Amino acid sequence: MNVDCTWVADRLVALHDAELSPSETHFVLEHLEGCEACAALEAALLEATPEPCLVVPPEIQARLEAAVDEAIARTLAEPPPARAPLATPWTRWLRRDRSLSNAAALAYGFVLAACLGWGLSNWMSLHELEAEVARTELLVPADPQTSLAPDQYRPASFSEDESPEPWR
Repeated sequence: MNVDCTWVADRLVALHDAELSPSETHFVLEHLEGCEACAALEAALLEATPEPCLVVPPEIQARLEAAVDEAIARTLAEPPPARAPLATPWTRWLRRDRSLSNAAALAYGFVLAACLGWGLSNWMSLHELEAEVARTELLVPADPQTSLAPDQYRPASFSEDESPEPWR
């Protein structure tokens, strides 16, 4: 027996179990066509290896099918297992299995959009007002003769004859 025959003999079982790569399978089949000793070894291997055959007696198969049907029916009849509650009520909204009607989802979306729009419009109005004030301050400089200093302002209810200490 040469080196090729030894290599092929070691791989005959793998050939029949379809465990060889395509190139190894091609090499082994080519070798078996040209080598009578390896072909005889393969024939002896095929004779000694029985074909797998699973024979289940009918009564055992019937009991097995009945047990499987009963297990499926029992599983379908049981209520689904209860889910454990989340840690706090504040995180309950994170659950993905909540049910929300279409009308409630639409109302929620409308309220959310209205709140976001109101906040955005206030933010934009504030920035427009700040820009307007900055623009008027740049265009019209403060006139010292027409403007009042903060200490010169007197409310309309102020009069000079009032005593400085009204609690006396």
